[in-house]
Amino acid sequence: MNNKKGEVTLGFIILALVTVVFGVAILNASADQVGQSTNLQTAVNVSYTLPAAATALTLVGRDNTTALIVVNSTNTTQVLVNYTTTSGFENGITITPGANLASQDVNISYTFKPDGYMNNSSDRTVFALVVLFFTLAIAVSVLPKIEELLNL
Repeated sequence: MNNKKGEVTLGFIILALVTVVFGVAILNASADQVGQSTNLQTAVNVSYTLPAAATALTLVGRDNTTALIVVNSTNTTQVLVNYTTTSGFENGITITPGANLASQDVNISYTFKPDGYMNNSSDRTVFALVVLFFTLAIAVSVLPKIEELLNL
């Protein structure tokens, strides 16, 4: 009688190991991107030294979503005069100080879309679901053999 029910084969062990190890590695990389691609980020009191007048300070890879709050380095006086910003992933946030702000140490607070942010809400939802279904696929690929192994 040749009853192989419940027998663990070397092929199953290798398949399970490869599936789980590579699946989890890829899942980890994908899941890290979900937060960056779907959530706005906030920078609070980030210290910068402004460049000379009419020279740009560029915060690359960020698309501004709120007004910049610029205060002096001691966080006591809000500086609201004589600066301009442009926005977009290609350009980042560009701050060009006027003569009165040149070479000053300031703290800047703002909310921004990080590089790779998905503007479309349906894209953000689908991206999160892809990670969820990928997790289920890893489990489902190993589950039938485990079920057979446990004689369920």
